[in-house]
Amino acid sequence: MKKEKIKEQKKGDYTHILIILDKSGSMDYLTDSTIKGFNGFMKEQKKVTGKATASLVQFATNQEWELDMMPIKEVAKLTSKTYKADGHSTALCDSIARAVHRTEDQIKEMEDKPDNIVVVIITDGQENDSREFDKTHICKIIESHEEEGWEFIFLGANQDAIAEGGSMGVRASNAMTYGANVEGVQHMYSCISSNLTDYRTRRSAGDTSQIGFFDKEKTKQN
Repeated sequence: MKKEKIKEQKKGDYTHILIILDKSGSMDYLTDSTIKGFNGFMKEQKKVTGKATASLVQFATNQEWELDMMPIKEVAKLTSKTYKADGHSTALCDSIARAVHRTEDQIKEMEDKPDNIVVVIITDGQENDSREFDKTHICKIIESHEEEGWEFIFLGANQDAIAEGGSMGVRASNAMTYGANVEGVQHMYSCISSNLTDYRTRRSAGDTSQIGFFDKEKTKQN
């Protein structure tokens, strides 16, 4: 398949990673593996050549920002104090929209703007509590930002992540179902880290092609 060029995308070494992480109560039994997986992911990204910043918004009914445009080399480890799966619902659409809009506003004010923006959405449940935005809104948000070169990745457990991500406009090649267990969470973080490393390396080398983050063998985990 011929690769398509991303519209008006400047390439460079600066990547911003926005992570939208579910903290609803159903994630409670995955707390330890989530913390371990996230910390391993950050450890690996710190080794990648090129500038990177990270934002982490944890969501359930509401959203909490744990990291906000933090230089990735300064990101501290997640702990049981900074990640608690104690929320009641999954306001997924509201959380995606608010995180994207906030990041967009922040970037407008920056002198040194990111060359690449990657949004990573991690959840073990489906939308059930958004009040302001719905999937139609999210589709429009994702489509418009993809035209500017943003990448959106959807990682979901207890669901068909390709179908669920697709209902919000995420490309099938950027969605992956992970197992709702320790092994599944570890595999998921390992996959996203290795694929993001590859993405950042390609971008630093000047590759402007739109590439999928997951191949067919990685799209489903039991």
